[in-house]
Amino acid sequence: PDQTVRNQAGTVLLTHREFQIIEYLAAHRGRFVPAAELAEKIWLRPRSSEYSSIVSTSMKNLRDKLQPLTNGKALIETFPRRGYVLHN
Repeated sequence: PDQTVRNQAGTVLLTHREFQIIEYLAAHRGRFVPAAELAEKIWLRPRSSEYSSIVSTSMKNLRDKLQPLTNGKALIETFPRRGYVLHN
């Protein structure tokens, strides 16, 4: 099932997995979240580098969908091949 994220700029439809990612990052707002931790918590896989491309692709799709709601501001900061931080 799909879920939505909305703010004053509009509403964006997310897949269930994308919603899980933003929900997890929001619960850890401002904290660096390693990509391996996302793989473990969201995909329920042991921490492994084999999931880094899946996490990267999912994060790119999520950033692309959220971009219209952020007025061009980076909501999710990416540390390539390492992890992510959700900002206010």
